[in-house]
Amino acid sequence: MPGLALGNYNTRMLIRDCLFKLVGALLLSLCALQAHSLTLSKNERVYQLSAETSLLEDPTGELSLADVSSPKFQQKFQPWSKPGDISLGFSQSAYWIKLSLSRAEDSPADWLIEIPYLGLENIEFHAPDQLAVLTGSARQFSSRPLAHRFFLFPVSVTTEPRDYYFRLQSHYALTVPINVWKPGAFYEEVQNTLALQALYFGGLIALLLYNFFLWVSLKDLRFLLYTLFVGLLGLGIFAGNGFGRLFIWPDASDFDVISQTLFLSAALAFAIEFAVVFLKGRDIAPRITRLLHVTATLCALIALLLTCSLWLEIPRYWIYQSFVFTSLMATPLIIGTGIIAVRRDIPGARFFLLAWCILLGGGVVASLRIFGLVQTNAFTAYSVQICSAAEMLLLAFALADTVRHERDAREHAQQRALASNEQLMQVMKESEQRLEYAVEERTAQLNLSLATEKAVLAQYVRFGSLISHEFRNPLGIIDSQVALMRKSPATDTPDHLSRLDAITGATQRLVKMFDQWLADGQVRPDLRPMTVVSVSVATWLPQFLTENQAFVGRHNVETRIDPAAPLLHADKELLDIALLNLIDNACKFSELGSTITIASCRKPGFVGISVTDLGRGVASEYQENIFEEYFRVPSEEEARGTGLGLPLVKSIVNNHHGHIELISEPGHGSMFTMWFPETTRESTAKQTITTISP
Repeated sequence: MPGLALGNYNTRMLIRDCLFKLVGALLLSLCALQAHSLTLSKNERVYQLSAETSLLEDPTGELSLADVSSPKFQQKFQPWSKPGDISLGFSQSAYWIKLSLSRAEDSPADWLIEIPYLGLENIEFHAPDQLAVLTGSARQFSSRPLAHRFFLFPVSVTTEPRDYYFRLQSHYALTVPINVWKPGAFYEEVQNTLALQALYFGGLIALLLYNFFLWVSLKDLRFLLYTLFVGLLGLGIFAGNGFGRLFIWPDASDFDVISQTLFLSAALAFAIEFAVVFLKGRDIAPRITRLLHVTATLCALIALLLTCSLWLEIPRYWIYQSFVFTSLMATPLIIGTGIIAVRRDIPGARFFLLAWCILLGGGVVASLRIFGLVQTNAFTAYSVQICSAAEMLLLAFALADTVRHERDAREHAQQRALASNEQLMQVMKESEQRLEYAVEERTAQLNLSLATEKAVLAQYVRFGSLISHEFRNPLGIIDSQVALMRKSPATDTPDHLSRLDAITGATQRLVKMFDQWLADGQVRPDLRPMTVVSVSVATWLPQFLTENQAFVGRHNVETRIDPAAPLLHADKELLDIALLNLIDNACKFSELGSTITIASCRKPGFVGISVTDLGRGVASEYQENIFEEYFRVPSEEEARGTGLGLPLVKSIVNNHHGHIELISEPGHGSMFTMWFPETTRESTAKQTITTISP
């Protein structure tokens, strides 16, 4: 019994092992059915393997190749059943991708597996009988098996199916396009692609430089914003296509990871500002403009955070998602502003709206390709790049259209201004003709009036000369009789002498009055030319005072004469009249017996003769008007005079190219100084003071 029991136990164990092996074989068969092998043919250039792969998610990121190769995990692999490339979105998990390859007997053994997507930060490739390849955008460029802008893995395929594994992990959206190329076909495709890329970036550089020089020339903000937008967008596409890592920063793996998003976010910020300025958003859509400014600020903040993540521990996973959200928010806002601008007839708005619609269409096509809704081909793979080229070209047309409209507006304004100027010139010409006619007519009237005035004045002077002649004869008789009476012994008494002096003074005053009346008209150069001679003040002034001693009446006259005073070029007769008027004026407006000072003086370029009295003076408000004809100070009604003496003095001085100066203070007298241009300069000597009493 015990032996039987033991035999039954061994039998049961044997049966159980067989069942386990059978189940394992069935599971392996199911897995083989799920991921069937792809046979590579010599007639095909390239295979797109998304539909031939199966996936396993590793949330912990700790599974190894040995783990995923075990039956336990083999049954967890799920085939990719969706059309198009593998698209897993944003995920922090690691993913294992398995594909099985074999070849036909007549097919070449060497093939290239390509993953044309740079958003994969960490890639592990496990091929049978080969060491694992560790590469990705976050690793050094030298980690790539072949120096190419994308990830390229050479494999040797046998006629028997063998499994190949990829382990993928990234903070960016996980999109895994997988192609298997014949080497010759691949390098031919690379050459064609590089030629097209060279055309794209060459045109981009041409647009950038052209608009940059326009900005330098015109200082128009729109061209600067467009230049920055085009430059940054081109850098983003350059980095996204792998050329930045290939040619510019091969060892800057950290920067390469963020470069595409960094440049595109900065480009979007400038694109938004360009849209606001170009479409005049503040005027046509202020609310949308505020939202656009917020979006531009978010784009700039994203670019700043990505730059700071090179040195700081900032989670890029959320930054990438924020950029996608911001882009989705900015595009409809820009297009909406463009629609409003088209309705408002903003110049260039139609080109602008069409450009952004084309770019939006390219983004939609790229999204449909990622989600497998359209097939991958040359257009769908580069739809964003192709549409961006069309967009930037149309935006250049929009700027050109705007410049054309502004030029036409300026030309129209210039034409209107020219027409207005022509009308104004015509009006001015007609006005000038009327003015010339009026001036000619007025000139004729003035010439007639002047001739009449000269005739009247000449008649006046002739009449004055006649009157003066008729009065001088009796006055001469009176003067001669007075002289005879002075010689008579009966007139030696003081009373008789004083009466004779009074008669003599009155006679001289009457003579001077007629001389002044005649001089008032004779000071005009057109009626009486001046006879200019050299006059020595030191000689002439004492002689003048002696001859006109009786003219001062009962006033004391004090003289201050500089014997070295320069010579004057003056009309001596007019000079006598001017000084006599000043002395007469001083006598009239000062108390009897007061002192009148007559002095010579000098200042740079001029020699002067001053008459100073101690009379009532002239208030400051009347000093400017006192030299006007017939003007009299209101408080002078009791003083004799006609208001012509001081204007006559000023006229005489002006005719000698000099000027007259008044210094006066009410209650403290006045000082009138006639300044004449000096003719010689001599050293100043001590003044001689002479006093003349009545």
